[in-house]
Amino acid sequence: MSYSKNFRFHTTETIIEGESLFNDATGVISFNVTKGIIFSVAHSLLDVSVSSICSMVGAIALGTGIGWIEGKILNTWKADAYVDFTFSLCLAIGGYIIADQFLHVSGVVTTLFTAMLIITKHKEISTGARKQFHKYWTT
Repeated sequence: MSYSKNFRFHTTETIIEGESLFNDATGVISFNVTKGIIFSVAHSLLDVSVSSICSMVGAIALGTGIGWIEGKILNTWKADAYVDFTFSLCLAIGGYIIADQFLHVSGVVTTLFTAMLIITKHKEISTGARKQFHKYWTT
């Protein structure tokens, strides 16, 4: 993992987890494309390609927007770690639902980019929330 020296990740585990989530999102999009081909929603390879690209770009834009807004709110709000954690979790789940059910883009990619933006750009608010997150999932 020599390329990890170029990035400011804390551990190699972070890179592996991020790559795993991105692979999951790619699998979900591939499944939806295959479903579209089988059920004749998409009529050509061009339709499938455009649908895939729109799903990915839309999810990246939505996830980045949600993460940016969440960071601005949390920087202004200055709540404790429990509130930060709960608010982050609610926005991640809400972003997934908005992406998947209403905008028909990848909810997994939306959630991934929301989390990446919060962790990389808003470190001061994510430290306490990250501790709460680990505490929550390990018990």
